[in-house]
Amino acid sequence: MAFNSSPKASAKTPTKRPAQAKPNASNKKAKTTTAAPPRQRRHADIVEEAKVLWNKLRVKTNSPEQTRELLDQLIPLIQNKACQIALQHDASRVVQAVFQFGSPEERASLLKELLEDGTTFLELCKSQYAHFLVLKVIKYCHKEHSEQILKAFRGHMSKLAVHAVGARVLESLFNTFTPKQTAFLKQEFYGPHVTIFASEQSALEEAPTLRKNIEKLPEKKDKTIAAIGSLVNKGAKKMLYGLTFFQELMFEYLSEVDPKEIRAFAATAEIVHLTSSRPGAQAGALLISYGTAKDRKRMLKSLKGFTLSALLHPDAYLMIIRLVELTDDTVSVQKNLLNELVTAPPESENQDSPLLKLAVGINSSKLFRLLLAPESRQKLFDPFEHSVLFENPTVKEDGDEVPTSKKEASVRRQELLKFLREPLEQLCTKHALDLMKSQPGSYVLRDVYAAFRSNEVVKAVIEACRQESSILDDFHGHLSIKNIVLSDVGDSEALFSSMFIEAFSDDLTEICETNRGAFIVEALYKVPTVQKLVKKKIDKKKIKQKSRGDGPTAGFKALLAVL
Repeated sequence: MAFNSSPKASAKTPTKRPAQAKPNASNKKAKTTTAAPPRQRRHADIVEEAKVLWNKLRVKTNSPEQTRELLDQLIPLIQNKACQIALQHDASRVVQAVFQFGSPEERASLLKELLEDGTTFLELCKSQYAHFLVLKVIKYCHKEHSEQILKAFRGHMSKLAVHAVGARVLESLFNTFTPKQTAFLKQEFYGPHVTIFASEQSALEEAPTLRKNIEKLPEKKDKTIAAIGSLVNKGAKKMLYGLTFFQELMFEYLSEVDPKEIRAFAATAEIVHLTSSRPGAQAGALLISYGTAKDRKRMLKSLKGFTLSALLHPDAYLMIIRLVELTDDTVSVQKNLLNELVTAPPESENQDSPLLKLAVGINSSKLFRLLLAPESRQKLFDPFEHSVLFENPTVKEDGDEVPTSKKEASVRRQELLKFLREPLEQLCTKHALDLMKSQPGSYVLRDVYAAFRSNEVVKAVIEACRQESSILDDFHGHLSIKNIVLSDVGDSEALFSSMFIEAFSDDLTEICETNRGAFIVEALYKVPTVQKLVKKKIDKKKIKQKSRGDGPTAGFKALLAVL
């Protein structure tokens, strides 16, 4: 018989069931884990009720009576539970509200609860959300409860200083309390071997520094430097550069270590974050001074876009000057720093370049004056600036002291001035009057003229004097003209003095009528090229009479002395 393969026959054939996997231990474990009930957080019902009250409490239009009523409902809810509630991500703000809106007595009671357990207080400082509560405590309780708050930080300073969140709390602490108040806490940064000197708050009369601790315990110098060095290096890895207290520690550390250690630190340092304080600027300048050419190039790139704001900062301008002064790669300096200063903002076609704002700034103008007239460096900077911008930094290599900058200073300066010449001349041509009315601006105007002897600049200054003749009797204006004239004394061409006499030869007698005008004429008389022309226009008898008159006479007497 032939085998029957009809549909009827195949329908009778039993169908195989798919094989089922045998349950194993891992499956049982997974099943048990997923089946576990969700974890219930502590005081859940209380937190939810407190959050409803907080939402009403934070409304700015609440009357004092409404605020008081809400607080009377909120405070009993969180009493004796504040620490646990504050550590919850969405409930910390509820406890903060009591410090913000509560009475001094309510703040004191809640503060006592928070500080009873030192371990919990440390957790609050390090918590991403709860640390805001500690910031509120510092803000609202620092006057009445300073001693309690400061003692709560004792023993925790080194841990908090290198904690990403805790460091923010310390920043607020140091900014709120005086250096004398926090002296015993700051001492912890220098190691346990020096903390003994700050066992009591009154033990230190002034803020400690690394230098003072080394002088006090010279035999422990290496140990002290190692302690603060560990903090600084850990903090740098966590990018704490922007905190003022950390910048102070960094500067103290860099000031005491060998230049090679500074160079090693400079390899990874982010100096753009150091532009917010004086210690930061000092630390940044040290890193620039001892960094390699590669380090400086990286620093230049990081400061791109921040040059203008740094130059206008009361301290950060020193970092920019240091970079410009020591970087051999002048092309990088032009691209990353100077280009920002000579380019007008794109949002307005009629807006001036930032150069004018910098030229009339007391500190920012020093960058241009140093490049234009390096011989004035000694007088240009005060003792503090000289301590930061010290000359010829060197690093020891193979037993020899090697300068950290290889290129000749004069070559570097000429390369930068080649880039800046046109923008500076345009500045003086377009804003001559503005520069003459400002002391820093008048110095920049004089130095631009002395460096380039530009006809266009001279014409702009003389035109400004014609348009506003009172500038010759202005306090800054007459000094500006006088200083430009004096820069012609050793020059055979005496471009400015010659053109000024040509323009104002018939007005010299009138200019001599004022005390300040007499100073200008006295300066002109010192220029050999125009001396004879000036002498013809001066009425000596009239000047003598003026010198004996009432009011200021120093200018008349100075003119008589040279005649």
